[in-house]
Amino acid sequence: ANLEKDATGLGRVARVGLRPEAILSGSISSQPDYSFAFDLPQRNAAIGPEWTGTDGAAHRLADYSDLLSNAKVEVETSSASRVCFKITYSGDMDGVSQILERYELSTEGLRYAVRVEPRPEAFGLVVPVIETDGDEASEVSCVEEKIEVRYRDDRFSLSVEAGVWELLEERNSNRNATYRTAFARCPDGEEMVLTIN
Repeated sequence: ANLEKDATGLGRVARVGLRPEAILSGSISSQPDYSFAFDLPQRNAAIGPEWTGTDGAAHRLADYSDLLSNAKVEVETSSASRVCFKITYSGDMDGVSQILERYELSTEGLRYAVRVEPRPEAFGLVVPVIETDGDEASEVSCVEEKIEVRYRDDRFSLSVEAGVWELLEERNSNRNATYRTAFARCPDGEEMVLTIN
């Protein structure tokens, strides 16, 4: 990704009947080549993994723009009602050498699974959750493994199969809205699985 415009990772989720910005309508760059009417701390953000690197700092797939030349995409299934594919990123990512993502998109929603290898000491999943579009604020309910979002007339949920959601104080913006960061730490398992419906 070009970090002046986008961050690496799942940056756009569209669903019939939802406003484009509701789930996420563009990944978030910490160095955008456009300006905002307000000043918020920016951090690269997209739906994807975050881990503690060998340097002790938090790193995200969203921070790495040079991985796309090494990314491999493999389509598993493709039909009118369901598509499944994998993306594998390889390279030196501060203690991580490979990130494996698997997407399954169907009429029921999106199922996203991610693993990082070798598994770092701390690993989890980051999801930007809409807070406001400048005119209208969302209502967010966060209980254990599920986040429910009400934004204007839209409703959707984010669920993790393992881990517990935490709404962080971190807020980031793109051209469409301001998003609050949700984070779910991976427990002892190897994989984080997110379902959006």
